[in-house]
Amino acid sequence: MELVDKFYSHITDVHCMEVKAKFQYGFFLGVMLMKKVQDIYLMISIKI
Repeated sequence: MELVDKFYSHITDVHCMEVKAKFQYGFFLGVMLMKKVQDIYLMISIKI
């Protein structure tokens, strides 16, 4: 049973690391997208 518990703990740790990495990647992409939108908005507002 101890081996099963260790395996389950390892799987849980790996899953948490994967979710964290995916969240960080998605958050980074969201920030970059918002920056790009802001830059485009500023370019358009300067031209008007």
